[in-house]
Amino acid sequence: MRAALAASPEARAAVEVECQDDVAQKPAADRAAIGALLDLDPDAVVAGYCARMVAGFARGDLSYGDFVAMSEGSTDPQLLRRFIRTLRLDPSAQSI
Repeated sequence: MRAALAASPEARAAVEVECQDDVAQKPAADRAAIGALLDLDPDAVVAGYCARMVAGFARGDLSYGDFVAMSEGSTDPQLLRRFIRTLRLDPSAQSI
């Protein structure tokens, strides 16, 4: 997955759209918590979270396995630190 996302802006855009559809369906309170964690305005949470997530995959900061573990509620401290550190990076701040 990493290689495909790193090599293809179209693949990154497709994954971002899928992510945005998913995040937009979350309750407002969940989106507000994500915004607070990532220091994003409420109207920027969906796009900002997904852009950061996809950039993290493309850079290799996160793996699909990491994403699955987080989605399943992992409480592994190392995974949580890596996940939060990745999501706090501005996706345009580092080249993919």
